[in-house]
Amino acid sequence: MTNYTIREDANYGEVLQINGKDAICPFQSPTAIPIQNQFGQQQIGFNRMPCSTVCPFAKLSDVDKDLYVIDCRSQKKIIELENNTKESLTIIV
Repeated sequence: MTNYTIREDANYGEVLQINGKDAICPFQSPTAIPIQNQFGQQQIGFNRMPCSTVCPFAKLSDVDKDLYVIDCRSQKKIIELENNTKESLTIIV
């Protein structure tokens, strides 16, 4: 059974998660970023865009907050979230 949840992210807003892992946008090409390994050598890494509410084609439903609506490429998909669980980081001071 597939478990859909969302998590709060400072950069991307509400990110859709499938079985605890971020869903990746299939329409956004990965961005190449330079990274440095432990030996100081430069390498290239790739950053993938998650399916999130930053995208104009994804949003939480205005009527029911347990629904995540994706409207990509003229195909509307409504995903029912599990118990409206928003995973977020709690900082204890």
